[in-house]
Amino acid sequence: MPEVKSPRDILGEVMAGAQKTQTPLLAELLKSDRVTEVDSPEERQRFWQSALTDEQEQQMWADAMAARGLTQLVPGSREVLDIGMAVSKAKYPTRFDMMTAEGRTTEAQQAMWAAEHARKGMPEPKPEAP
Repeated sequence: MPEVKSPRDILGEVMAGAQKTQTPLLAELLKSDRVTEVDSPEERQRFWQSALTDEQEQQMWADAMAARGLTQLVPGSREVLDIGMAVSKAKYPTRFDMMTAEGRTTEAQQAMWAAEHARKGMPEPKPEAP
């Protein structure tokens, strides 16, 4: 008589088999979609160029909160994300224009590109000529 396996054991075997075959495939797909480098200091400069002052940004947050009737922000809530995206698009309009360039058509590609810029941080200020 064959051994009777529980649904949990069967699921574990199927998942282990899939992991052996699918993990290398997924790893290759992720490698091909990765941003390998940030192109130039000029691109980094444009990425970090702000169109608003800090005071204007704070005012936009206050206005958006007042328009929605919010007295405090709940981290991760839909309202906070919506307000944050609107303020970010106003503060860094060039960043959002650049995001879809060079064949970055998916949100994942755009996020990888933006994350790479964020990791590298703001470019060093150019020394002034004496």
